[in-house]
Amino acid sequence: MQTVYLMRHGEVENPHDIWYGNLKGFPLSAAGREQIKKAAEKLKATGVYVTTLVHSPRLRTTQSAEVAAHVLDVGDVVADDRLREWHTGSWEGRPTKDLYEKSGYFGTPMRIPGPETLEDMSARVREAVDQARRKHPDGDILIVGHREPLASFMMALLKQKWEKIHDFDLPRAAVWKIVYDDKSRVSGVQRVI
Repeated sequence: MQTVYLMRHGEVENPHDIWYGNLKGFPLSAAGREQIKKAAEKLKATGVYVTTLVHSPRLRTTQSAEVAAHVLDVGDVVADDRLREWHTGSWEGRPTKDLYEKSGYFGTPMRIPGPETLEDMSARVREAVDQARRKHPDGDILIVGHREPLASFMMALLKQKWEKIHDFDLPRAAVWKIVYDDKSRVSGVQRVI
């Protein structure tokens, strides 16, 4: 049996409220650091012993990983580009309001023009998680990433419809738990923080 925890990064410094996607920069805010610290403390209080932490290489997820690793005393921390943010093409750098109002993000079915589909995003996150599990079969793993990539991966596990991704319960610093049985089958998926 193995457990993988998925954590979304904390609040970001984004004073102009732009859809930053994979743009450089965008560090955690002070509130974001505190969100991650509290989430990691809650996780630790449940008796979780994380042996490996894998994170997206974006600044906000790297900083979130650093805070969580410190609280959880994780020495093995690695970046994996497959955990990067959703690539939404020309929407990156534009006001978030534009993305929500004009892109089809809240449409049914959801359609957003861009070079990466939700299926492709989910597949790359699954590859990163599966590789981490193979490399570290004897310990629990914490994955720190972004909302849409993590949500699409979990929605695929839960067999939920893609167009509901905007409704998926994954606020900043939330933690979900995925339990794999001895045959590497998913035996449980639930939000824990």
